Amino acid sequence: MGDLLSGVREAAHQILARNALTLNDTPGGGPMSLQDRAQRFWDLPAKYQLARQIEAEELRRDPVSHNDAGDAMRHARASQRLAAGAGAGFAALAGLGHEAGNIADAARQSFEHWRGAPGPAAPFSQTMDEVWMDLHNNAEGRRAAIERRSIDPANLQTFPSAPPAAILYRTPPPRREGDPPR
Repeated sequence: MGDLLSGVREAAHQILARNALTLNDTPGGGPMSLQDRAQRFWDLPAKYQLARQIEAEELRRDPVSHNDAGDAMRHARASQRLAAGAGAGFAALAGLGHEAGNIADAARQSFEHWRGAPGPAAPFSQTMDEVWMDLHNNAEGRRAAIERRSIDPANLQTFPSAPPAAILYRTPPPRREGDPPR
């Protein structure tokens, strides 16, 4: 029995060694494209690289839109492209991660300013309503990819549902007695 397991183990190692050399090759020979690699459910580095590429392309296409129809379409289009290229599940996680990063940046900026970081407060105005709006538009893009249809602008949210009353980053309140020095 031990010899059989050793033989199976050795055969598995040889197969893995051969496959490691060809993981990025197409069945017909030659290297796989990033899009082909991102289609494989386990190739997270390719999926991440594709997400970054799509994000850069969409920002170049429309770099100035914010909380308007252009911003909504940019989010939906990026999510649609990523869902088509790397899967809807990965696109959902990437969109959620992006928005969570915005929230974390706002919290970091607020904390650094509160702790007395030099310079003026960093201008950051992402609100929770904007986060929800972006996630809604990402979901419309994923649905369009899954249903193999174009994005319906009527399904997009083009402005936050409430005025920016809940800004994540605000100038800290005035110092109170007992606050740490800045």
